[in-house]
Amino acid sequence: MSSKPNSEIHILLADADARLRAAARRALERMGFTVEPVADGADALARFSPAEFDVVITAILMPRRDGLEVLREIRAISPETQIILIAEPASIGSAALGLRDGAFAYLLRPLEDLRLLTHTVERAVELQQLRRLAAKGETDHAQIPVEPLPLVAARDTDEPAAWAALRGLTDSICAGKPLSATLEALMQSSAALFDASHAVVLLSHAPVGLQLYAAHGYTDTSAAASDYVQSIGDAFAWRVATERKTLQDATSTSRFIGTPLLARDQLRGVLVVYPIRQLTMRPDHVALFESLAAQGAIALEMARLADENERLSPTDPLTLTLKRAAFLEIADREFRRSWRFDQALAAIVLDIDGMGEINRKYGRPFGDDVLQRVAGACRSTVRAFDLLARYEEDALAVLLIMTDHAGARGAAERLRVAVSSLDLADASGPVRVTASFGACAYPREGCASVYDLLDLAQTAQRAARRGGPNQIEFA
Repeated sequence: MSSKPNSEIHILLADADARLRAAARRALERMGFTVEPVADGADALARFSPAEFDVVITAILMPRRDGLEVLREIRAISPETQIILIAEPASIGSAALGLRDGAFAYLLRPLEDLRLLTHTVERAVELQQLRRLAAKGETDHAQIPVEPLPLVAARDTDEPAAWAALRGLTDSICAGKPLSATLEALMQSSAALFDASHAVVLLSHAPVGLQLYAAHGYTDTSAAASDYVQSIGDAFAWRVATERKTLQDATSTSRFIGTPLLARDQLRGVLVVYPIRQLTMRPDHVALFESLAAQGAIALEMARLADENERLSPTDPLTLTLKRAAFLEIADREFRRSWRFDQALAAIVLDIDGMGEINRKYGRPFGDDVLQRVAGACRSTVRAFDLLARYEEDALAVLLIMTDHAGARGAAERLRVAVSSLDLADASGPVRVTASFGACAYPREGCASVYDLLDLAQTAQRAARRGGPNQIEFA
């Protein structure tokens, strides 16, 4: 499969802002893309066809159907279609949810520099082509995408093993393998290309600069860092990073080559190979080295996006409940609404009994399973519109909407029964799990915020723990 030229890439652009639609269309069409603009989410879904559009750019906030609805429906129809979200600064939480649901990336308004949009589209198309290439399986040299990766100069190489390494890196990235495994393959392939014994990846960390992240040919990174500084020093990698191009040093006794790892026009790091035993560095090998580095840069960018997604996501990855910060933000709004309309609100905090002993006796993976199962039991017990969060390491919190003291008492008892009824076992036999519960309802004297409400519930939970396992205490 050869990669499509930009003129064959069709983009569906959905945004309610007519000026942004016009400006984005002009910028994308200058890059050679074919763009069809629509004004809202309903029109986008009506117009979308998997056979016609490669990329969809959609605002999150739109009339009729919002961008997250567009994302989910298109992903259900066509998982290969790359979707880029445009978010307001206030809707960054929704953008994070979009990344979790499969969006390629999100951009924040105002889009003052449309080069960021065009560059993001190019990277989305690049990733789409790499995934299609990996899905196709066995591929000959002519089928490897030549744009936007710099592969043309390397086509005449007579090193099939190096091309196999390049395809292997592409497959590794598309399969979502750990970054450490991908970088090890990158360094190993690059060192073999130049008949060198060592390779290192230095990552760019502002404001400290380049730091050694991974190394090939050493027993540990501390030994690698020491040898690298003695063999090459810091100046060479800085030159590569500053000039943003491949540089060689053939004058010293330790011959070496380095190339920048660039993604989204941002320096992510530097790849250095040394000492090189070859007397001359063939141009086709240098070009293939740059192609390998381009794959490594994509892996670094995908890992960065995954970390950013995890950081911004409102959902705890283990329990699939709300994270504490997201929970408190929503709970604060619910408390203010309850105060404004004089409605009841209740909070329950539960902490799993003996979790430290469970982790020590059965192992951390079993402890994680316990926490997941307890969270699942709670989710099945409370109502869909109640809030459930991982409040502390082994504690969950529930905010019961429009629930008074009697309702909180009933909910706490149902939760207690649900947790204590869990059917858990390890290799040695059944394991009984219980939790201690604290509950508090609003309105009440001295409770002026959701933080007061949760503090009262947590104080009650600690009192319940002092009374023994599997207890409920009301504040």
